[in-house]
Parts: sequence; structure tokens; C-alpha cells
Amino acid sequence: MIQVKNGTVLSARINGRPATTALLRQIASLLIDIHGQRDSQELLSTEKHMAFVDGFGELGKELAAYREVYKKLQEAREKLESLQMDESYKLQRQDILQYQIGEIEGAKLTPGEEEELLAQREIIRNAEKITSALGTSYQLLTGGEEGLGLVSGLEGLGEELETASRFIEELGDYREKTEDLRYELEELSSTLRGYLDDYNFDPRQLDEVESRLDLIHRLKKKYGATIQEILDYWERSAQELDELTFADERAEKLRGEVADLTGKAKELAAVLSKKRGAVHPKRPAGAGLPGYAGGAPHPAADGAGAGPQRPGRGGVFHLRQPRRGAEAPFQNRQRRRAEPGNAFH
Repeated sequence: MIQVKNGTVLSARINGRPATTALLRQIASLLIDIHGQRDSQELLSTEKHMAFVDGFGELGKELAAYREVYKKLQEAREKLESLQMDESYKLQRQDILQYQIGEIEGAKLTPGEEEELLAQREIIRNAEKITSALGTSYQLLTGGEEGLGLVSGLEGLGEELETASRFIEELGDYREKTEDLRYELEELSSTLRGYLDDYNFDPRQLDEVESRLDLIHRLKKKYGATIQEILDYWERSAQELDELTFADERAEKLRGEVADLTGKAKELAAVLSKKRGAVHPKRPAGAGLPGYAGGAPHPAADGAGAGPQRPGRGGVFHLRQPRRGAEAPFQNRQRRRAEPGNAFH
């Protein structure tokens, strides 16, 4: 979106982000192809001339091979550059990483631990309520010392229904259901008894849980919002420390890799440059284009001795010649002035 007021461009945005004039020009060249007296705007762009030569000479395969090696070369250079740092900074960074790694490893964190601790703390804080509810429930089921609880009551109910079902068959189903319910309540009373035996809360347990949660909270403030994020940070730090420790060995290996890739890229660039130089159009490059007569693209020697570049080695320029009778108005005016009988003004 471009905002214009009184012929002045106020702002330009692409996908909601501010865009410079240079970026707009670059994108517009891919969206708009202007046809007119000069036929094609792309012919005026020196950046496109190399693509014309490659396309005319069908050098896509050679160019792709070169670009693949060039990409690997750039990646190796970036890795090598990342390893080259000040020695004092390197030592400082190693000390920081060693401390952080040791702090996280010393905590011995496990995923899901914080949630378990929070639940455990809630249980300990409500220990009195829990034990009271468990004790009351158990007493209702068993009846305490008197033994007059729900279980014994259901047992008596089942015996009475069994007697009645001898004469009334429909009651037999209820007697079986009563028996099943009694078994379930007996199992429940046994479970409650186990909880009462296990829940012997010690006040020191709460202190241990609170201390552990406090440690996790301090680590979360430093290294991540969750235990998993803290462990991920530890893994990244350990990897970075390993890279710093063996940085010299890896840098030496990368230097060799850069040298090999540079040599290979130069060889491919030389082959590509030679084939570009051998490109000869079967007809004038400007045939059928108004304003052009001859003038094929010619590879240039500039940059031939430089290192590998993204498009290859060297450059290209397009020699253009105005067609006969299509000289610029200024040149026509100068010719007329120079003719006999014309005066200069």
C-alpha cells in the first residue's frame, strides 16, 4: 500500500511492513514488464543481462552446480566466522556456561515434578481435613468398635432378603444386588484404612516441598518458564560449551573445508565463464525490438580475478546501437546546426 498526497509519496508498506524505495523498485521489476518504444524495461537493467546470457546459452545446469557449491561455501564461512572470537570473551563465556550447567544439573529436575509438588503441598496443607474425612467415612462403613456400620447392616439385609426370596422369587434379584454392594463397600473400607495408615503427615514434609518449589522458581526466573524449558536451556548450553571447548579444532577443519570449496567454486566458475563467453546468438539480440540493431550481450572481464560470487565470475554488459534514423533528438539537433547555412544560437 502506497500513500500519496499532492504527488508526494508519504509512506509505502508491503504486507503491513514499511518498505524503502529501493525495495519497491526491486519488487516492481518482478511484477511489471513495461512495453513501449524501448520494448522491455528489463533490457535496461544490467542486473538482468547475465540471466539473458545464461538463458540463451542454456547454462542452467552449470549455474545450478556452481550455486550449490557456492551455498555450501557460504555456510562454511559463516560457521568459521562464528568460531572466531576474542580469547578473553571465549574464556568468560565458558565460565558462565559451566556455572549455569552445574546449577541446572545439581537441581536434578524432572518433567512434571513441579505439578506433583504443588499437589503434594495442597494435600499437606489440608492434612487435618483429609484425615478427619477419611476417619469418619471408615467409621460409617465399619461401625467402629460396635460393628454397626453400613457393611454389617448390608450383611443383615442380605440374610433377610434371602429368607423372603424363598417365598417371593422377585426378591432374589435384590438379594444379589445387596450382596454385590456389600462386597464393594468392604473393598472401599479396606482402601480407606490404607489411606489412614499412609497419611501420617510430618510437618517437616511441608518444609521440604516448599524448599524444592522455591528452587524451581529461582531456576525458572533464570532459564525458562517451565521445567522443560530449563532442561532445553541446559541442553543448548552444554552444546555451546562443547563448541567453545573444541573451537580451535573445528575452526581448523572448517578452514580446510572453505579452501576445498573455494577451489571447487573457482573451477565451476571458470567453466561457466568460458561457456558464457562462447554464447553467440543466431540472430541479432535486438532483432524485432524497436530502437535496437545488433548488439548481443558480451561477457566482461571485470572481477575475473576475484573470489567466488553468487552469480559466478565476472560480469556482462549489453552493447546497444540505435537503429538507423532513430538517433536521439539532441544528436539530430547538433547535426542540423553543423550543416552549412545553419547558424548557432
